[in-house]
Amino acid sequence: MTTVDPIQHEQKRAEQFCVKWRAYDASISQAFRDLKSNKNFLDVTVVCKDYINLEAHKVVLGACSPFFRMVLSIRLLTSTRCST
Repeated sequence: MTTVDPIQHEQKRAEQFCVKWRAYDASISQAFRDLKSNKNFLDVTVVCKDYINLEAHKVVLGACSPFFRMVLSIRLLTSTRCST
């Protein structure tokens, strides 16, 4: 049977904390607006029927479209499999 040191137990308990994010909705909306204008985070290119290329964010496409969520998930699964 293992014994628990009460001092270590109290120290671990004291390390727990709660994070609160005030105005979460406004903050997350602003964060997405900032990311949209920052080309460093564009991580996908969508090629349209008439060969127009659109750079996009996987997170935004996945959040806004079940179709893109499925396509990006399938692509991620097939690209991470190991070949033997």
